[in-house]
Amino acid sequence: MSTYSMSKILFTTLVTTSAASVNAQHEHSDHLEEIIVTSSQNKSRAETALPVTILSGESLRKSASSTIGDTIKSEPGVNSSTFGTGVGQPIIRGLAGNRVSVLENSLSTLDASGASPDHASAVEPLIAERIEIVKGPATLLYGNNAIGGVVNVIDSRIPGERIESLTGAVEVRGTSVDDGSAVVGKLQGGKGQFAWHLDGMQRSSDDMDVPGDAIAEGALDDDEFEEQNTNGFLANSDTEADSYTIGGSWIGEDTVIGFSFNESNNEYGLPPGAHAHEHEEHEEEEEEEGEEHHEEEGEFVRIDLEQRRTDFKLQHRLNDTFNNLTLLVRKSDYQHIELEGVEEGTRFINDGIETRFTANHAFSGDWNGIWGIEYKNSEFSAVGEEAFIPATDVESYGIFALETINFDTTIVEFGLRADHFALSPQASSACSASDTSVSASASIIAPLTDDIKWLVGFSHAQRAGSIEERYSNIDPVTCMRLENPVEHLATARIEFGDADLGNESSNNIELGLLKTIGVWQFEVNAFYNQFDDYIYLEDIGTADELLISDEEIIVSEYKQADADFYGFEGQATAPLFDHGDHHLDITLLADWVYAELDNGEYVSRLPPASVGLTFDYIFSNWSMQLSSRWHSEQDKLAVNETKTDGYTLVDLSMDYHLPVGSSELLLFFAANNLTDEEVRDHTSFLKDFAPGPGRGYSLGARLSF
Repeated sequence: MSTYSMSKILFTTLVTTSAASVNAQHEHSDHLEEIIVTSSQNKSRAETALPVTILSGESLRKSASSTIGDTIKSEPGVNSSTFGTGVGQPIIRGLAGNRVSVLENSLSTLDASGASPDHASAVEPLIAERIEIVKGPATLLYGNNAIGGVVNVIDSRIPGERIESLTGAVEVRGTSVDDGSAVVGKLQGGKGQFAWHLDGMQRSSDDMDVPGDAIAEGALDDDEFEEQNTNGFLANSDTEADSYTIGGSWIGEDTVIGFSFNESNNEYGLPPGAHAHEHEEHEEEEEEEGEEHHEEEGEFVRIDLEQRRTDFKLQHRLNDTFNNLTLLVRKSDYQHIELEGVEEGTRFINDGIETRFTANHAFSGDWNGIWGIEYKNSEFSAVGEEAFIPATDVESYGIFALETINFDTTIVEFGLRADHFALSPQASSACSASDTSVSASASIIAPLTDDIKWLVGFSHAQRAGSIEERYSNIDPVTCMRLENPVEHLATARIEFGDADLGNESSNNIELGLLKTIGVWQFEVNAFYNQFDDYIYLEDIGTADELLISDEEIIVSEYKQADADFYGFEGQATAPLFDHGDHHLDITLLADWVYAELDNGEYVSRLPPASVGLTFDYIFSNWSMQLSSRWHSEQDKLAVNETKTDGYTLVDLSMDYHLPVGSSELLLFFAANNLTDEEVRDHTSFLKDFAPGPGRGYSLGARLSF
């Protein structure tokens, strides 16, 4: 960490401390029975069979990162698909991309993160107040892209309750591994029936430190990669981002009407090797012009992302039967540009609108549920030499119902949903696609003993093919493959879609044990997910072998086959010592997923098994956490994959709560990857080119008032 970054943190801490008033209560642990917003029925964890994980309070602050995937990857059953430091997409039980829906306040982010692994999500975790993760099919509530799970990032940008006094928080943090710094602030106030909200965030980082060489030895057979290799740091891994939000509400006796406007910007670099063939082409062009090629910073590829988003919320209590009618509307203007040195490359644009209306009902004290309708419309386009997907209009609408009946101590949930999904290439209607999907679920949660519950759930979910799965390198007029296809540089492949893809179907069985009360708690879930017509990308040869071109570029095509996913995740916490102000807890967690196609081939980029052990110590205003997480090697390989070695991460964190008047100052410190382990995630397209961070330290302060 630079002297400047450390000074900025300390200076801000002193300023905010002197500005604070007196005496605050604090809690080191989060509430165990938090209400789950993502379920749309405001239930506690013990009241639903959904396998939900909630990240909030100190747990969220400790894990908050610049990407949503890195923020939640420590939870059992969850991983992150990275593409350098700027991208981290969530993986849930081995499923990612268009199968995991990333939401913000229960609405889609409306970005381009599903179109390519080098596209970042537009959500900003540092602003989040809580994150809810649904592991397993959640299409019943959130539609087509939730067949593998949901990550819902929740904030208070549209106030839902009256605010009588000025409240807020400011946080500053710095990191040594990338000389990074971040400043986050939130301010809320109100008068009478009106409430308002302001928040802002700015973060930046330099190239990230890594142990040893950035590019793995196996990838150095190519002289080009050897020239790009760096030792001790990952080139072009610096980032810079900022965002701000304004929001306000009118809050009546039974009605809330509010809005918010957010603008976010994110620029990040793609490491060497990410766009390998493009780099090679530039080198050849320069040599033809008689110029000597040099590796300069300007030749790296960067992504410059911008999004402007307006949200509207109307909430009304009609009567005792329909106790919560909610209308959510989001309009988004999104674009990002791939910068090739000083030149603009491909531009991705996604302008869209989404509407979600839900009605919560209570027919009796034992029977309640939610009915809803959703509509989404967007215009997706990619413009530039590397645009391999045609401009396409996307439209979908769905209708759903989810009911809950309480039979004394047993809870039964069941629901049904129907969706219509349509893709219309703007160049021609000849290749338009339209699909209708139906999803259903049923589950039971019942007591096994006085404090342990068992649960079983069954679900059937369907997903229609996405834009890239249908139209990559497909002529929208003829529906045939392009004669001169465009390479997808992020995956180093020529990818061909299939305009005739059918629906992908998931049949899932969930078994679990749950204990949320008492001095020791646990949750264990086992699942079996059988896919019919699973959509996947298969390598079929090289361009020269298939007579597409004279280059040795891998050629892939989207196909469908049956597939089986099964595995488990579990977590248990128990006290080791509890005396006076001294508390010591131990937590054990583990997860494992296995997936293969019906032809015996493994599913690509499958997360390895992991086992973790954490000790949490609390004394007075202090808390400390020591954790170790072992990740096994991955030798269950898809075509053209290579084995990935296992690794163990050891982390230490501590914080101190300081009451300052009516406010609270939180000082925190963390040391990550204490053993300076080389980390290469099998789930990453760039595992051989972009390892995880080496040993690093972070220091920060948060003032809440």
